[in-house]
Amino acid sequence: RREFVSIFYPAMDGYKALNNIADNAIPDVKLGDKCADEIYAFYRAGILTGSDAKGTFHPASSIKRSEVATILLRMFETSARKSISLS
Repeated sequence: RREFVSIFYPAMDGYKALNNIADNAIPDVKLGDKCADEIYAFYRAGILTGSDAKGTFHPASSIKRSEVATILLRMFETSARKSISLS
């Protein structure tokens, strides 16, 4: 998952923040971790929402085809992005 985000992050010039996601709010991604900036940008833009109510990302897990489709849809169709809040 982490590598997928790092590969696709540069596909766009910028990500407008839709969500207020505090630094270190994603339980398994802390600032300073590999690709943390990109992952936080995707959460803040509403592209990623996490795997549970806490917003867990599972950065080292394999990504599913359905998750890839959802991420790509949300990247390029801003109306599909989701509002969440993690603190």
